[in-house]
Amino acid sequence: MAIRRRLSFTLHFVSDSTIPRDLHFITPENFFVAFQAMDLLIGQEFNFNLAQRWAGEMEWKVAQLAGVYVVAIFSIQYVMRERKAFDLQKPLYIWNAMLALFSIMGFVRLTPAFYGQLTTRGFVSTFTEVGPCFKDNVAGYWTFLWVFSKIPELVDTMFIVLRKRPLMLMHWYHHACTGYFSFVAYASGNAFLIWIVWLNYFIHSFMYR
Repeated sequence: MAIRRRLSFTLHFVSDSTIPRDLHFITPENFFVAFQAMDLLIGQEFNFNLAQRWAGEMEWKVAQLAGVYVVAIFSIQYVMRERKAFDLQKPLYIWNAMLALFSIMGFVRLTPAFYGQLTTRGFVSTFTEVGPCFKDNVAGYWTFLWVFSKIPELVDTMFIVLRKRPLMLMHWYHHACTGYFSFVAYASGNAFLIWIVWLNYFIHSFMYR
């Protein structure tokens, strides 16, 4: 209970009367307990319907953010032409470690529900039914966190342009489109999204090391 009261990063998906509009960042004081506290933050039952509705309301904002992202990275790349590259090795290491830890935890928390659906409802159900991977108190919460994580992952590109590394089309196009696709698919209740979430958690557990 103490962790719940102290942590400032809150997701208010516990009441039908409110839709989350403010996602507060983790304070330095709570940084080291943040990932453990993510599960505790639910407090009550995770409300998939509210999370889904919120994602739908965010679709246009995420599309706008993608446009700003593209303009920003190429503007920074232009400004950096005559400037010395930043040495961001340590911040990049910390950033990658955080993303890897987040992905490992997401994979661990989501796999039991995903495996359970495969074995009890069958392979086809993972493409046709919005099941426990979306609605379960823990698995559903981590599926939503994956969708939301596509926004902060845009920071990846900043490390590339500020360090004056080659910016590949596949990289920035992927980041610009994935966030919007994730919010649309989640808000639309596309069951197949769970395969993308599960595989992405698994791959990113190794990719960011």
